[in-house]
Amino acid sequence: YTPKAGFIGNDSFTITATGAGGTSSPATVTVTVTAPAAPTAANSAGSVTFSMGPVGVIAVLPEAMARFRRQFPLARVRVVEGYGHLMLPDVRNESLDFAFGQKTTKGMDASIRFRPLFQSALVICARKGHSLSRARTLKELAGGEWMATGNMWEPGAAADRMFRSAGLELPQPAVQCTNHLPAMTLLAHSDMLSLTQRPILERPPSSLLLQEITVAEAIPAVTVGLFARADTLLTRAAAAMVRHVTAVSRELALKQR
Repeated sequence: YTPKAGFIGNDSFTITATGAGGTSSPATVTVTVTAPAAPTAANSAGSVTFSMGPVGVIAVLPEAMARFRRQFPLARVRVVEGYGHLMLPDVRNESLDFAFGQKTTKGMDASIRFRPLFQSALVICARKGHSLSRARTLKELAGGEWMATGNMWEPGAAADRMFRSAGLELPQPAVQCTNHLPAMTLLAHSDMLSLTQRPILERPPSSLLLQEITVAEAIPAVTVGLFARADTLLTRAAAAMVRHVTAVSRELALKQR
């Protein structure tokens, strides 16, 4: 039995039981629906501090936070914006409960555990009306000015694999951005090119300022997930936030298929 949303009071329904001996006579069940207990500090407080990279902030955080606040309305939450690989020292020293971002091998050791959540497609992007917007091969783009964001220009990472699989040298980036807002602002007001995750480009403000440049070559995807300490249990509030972030991430992955 599930009462209608917001219903409080008495309700009843009729049931019958069916077995080898036949069907019983109808019986009436009466239930009393009471208001849920008000949140208390014991079951809805606590604190959680974590970091999120751009795709998490844009595509995962809003819904995950809404679900968490319904469960922990009195909890204190601190969110730090930052690419996951740059947040590992803060995860290691327990300034952060966890970090959300794309997989990296740089800075990883036995003290940090990474849990993959979804594969995120990459696209080449530039400002709308860019002079190279009609290019259709990486060779045509290789001589342009490139911006490196996150850890995608690391040896063996996405940009390196993309160019080398096309038989091209990895261009040296003109600018390295470790924050999403400066990266998007520079792209929108310059002739630089960059790699970004598709969910970022599909949502405002990026979708209003930037465009995808589609090339014939395959562009590798990146793995996005959670970084946490390997030997420390999360608090009740932090564990709940991880569950909600995980659930929303998996829903996003299903939509991308």
